[in-house]
Amino acid sequence: MNGKKGKLIGYCLLVGLIALLIAIMSGCSSKSSKTLTTTAITTSTTTTLIPASTPAPSTTTTRTTTSTPLLTSSVSTPFPYQGSGTGNWSGQIIYNNQTYAIGGTMVVAIDANGVFTGSISSDKTGGTVPTTITAQVDPKGNLTGTVSFTVSGITFETTWQGIITASGNSLSMNGTWKSQYGTGSFSGTGTSSK
Repeated sequence: MNGKKGKLIGYCLLVGLIALLIAIMSGCSSKSSKTLTTTAITTSTTTTLIPASTPAPSTTTTRTTTSTPLLTSSVSTPFPYQGSGTGNWSGQIIYNNQTYAIGGTMVVAIDANGVFTGSISSDKTGGTVPTTITAQVDPKGNLTGTVSFTVSGITFETTWQGIITASGNSLSMNGTWKSQYGTGSFSGTGTSSK
């Protein structure tokens, strides 16, 4: 009898154990499906598209430059033809069908601005001829201007053109003059005072 009871208890325990296992497995199965559902929800992703036309942030670059002022010099170069000298002039005037041979000496000066001034005298007519010299020498030595002089009581306006050259402390001048009544030439030498 004891053997039958023991078998019966063993059988009941086995059935209970099997039932327990089924219950546990059933619970695991239900948990597993819940986990799968949760996993499916968790793994869903949301994608936000950013338009390609979105501008990139702008970058501003500022460059600072400094400028150096030009240096200016107040030192002026002396006029290369400044000085004084003497010379000779000659030519002829034809007036009222009469020819006058004229000529003589001259004393001239050139200032720091190239202003050419002086007086002329005539050996042919004797004495000093009333003279107004209005002339200018440019930085290249070109001389242009007018000279008025009187011959036999008649005043003649003449145009003078020439060239002044400088060599060391020496000056020289050469040129021609003309008017509607005649022509002539002049030349001379001098000393630079620059």
